[in-house]
Amino acid sequence: YFIRKGAHLTVYCILGLLSYNAWKQSWPSRAPWMWRWALLAVLTVIIAGSMDEWHQSYVPSRTASPVDAGIDTAGAILGQIGIAVLALRKRKATA
Repeated sequence: YFIRKGAHLTVYCILGLLSYNAWKQSWPSRAPWMWRWALLAVLTVIIAGSMDEWHQSYVPSRTASPVDAGIDTAGAILGQIGIAVLALRKRKATA
């Protein structure tokens, strides 16, 4: 149980990080971190996780769970927190 839930958290955290980078490339800025990029990354993961759970509801051997969608979202948020912390450390180091 914990391995499966941990996998959800990890995979969607990685998706959040990749999504953040994609949004950052779409709106270049000198800022190392922006709320816009993080929010769009989390929204992307929410949509992807929800669509995955919706798809699972049609697969006989799988079950859809709103808890899993919540864990997916938590993974994305943790990834964004990690990026923000690293960006703030980088900003302080260069200041």
